[in-house]
Amino acid sequence: MNEGTFASEVINRSLLYGILGYLPEEICNVLVLDGPKQTQMSLILENAGYKVARICPQKDDDPTCIASTTEEIEGESFGVVICPGWLSDNDDPEEISREAMRLLVQGGLFFGSVPGRFAAAVDCVPQSTSNASSIANGIDEIQWWGTKELFTPNDIACELEAIGFEVVDFYGWEHALTKLPGEKLSATDWDEGFFEDFLELEFRLAQERSILGMAPTIQFVAKKPNPEP
Repeated sequence: MNEGTFASEVINRSLLYGILGYLPEEICNVLVLDGPKQTQMSLILENAGYKVARICPQKDDDPTCIASTTEEIEGESFGVVICPGWLSDNDDPEEISREAMRLLVQGGLFFGSVPGRFAAAVDCVPQSTSNASSIANGIDEIQWWGTKELFTPNDIACELEAIGFEVVDFYGWEHALTKLPGEKLSATDWDEGFFEDFLELEFRLAQERSILGMAPTIQFVAKKPNPEP
């Protein structure tokens, strides 16, 4: 028996893959937002030697939970800031990105993800082609998985660059995951061979640039620029 569902395990492993590939070789301080939900990610990073701190809305006895909000933390304190959930799950994605910029040292990395606009549009076609068209054309008045704020890769790149980040890379996740039936997604026990094959498929699709814009989850890697020489 596994701790989470098949879907949650695939999502967590996928996003972690996108992060581990870009973590700096030199050990640095890492801040994980949405800390209470990310103990597994924190443990993996700690085991790799990074000093991990978490934002926990209700602080507990865990020494890695250093604050309840980012406003309590001094600027330029971290080499990496990670926002594992969709930025649009937060009150203001732009504000979160600006806080990441403030908290990072120069050359630091910001990892985050957003819901894909075109995946949402296609998903809405069976219910309403009118709603699907509105979403595809950027009219974000339609709820999709609890959010109205949806992005294309260009949307999030423009927002990050306007704040001052350099966009390093994108991954497009959950192309295959959304094709599985509900009972597979919610399963808490599964064949490990099937799971590894499925992850390999997700990893391959995530790196295919021709379908990036159709991904349900678009993960980004952004860098706070180094000072001009």
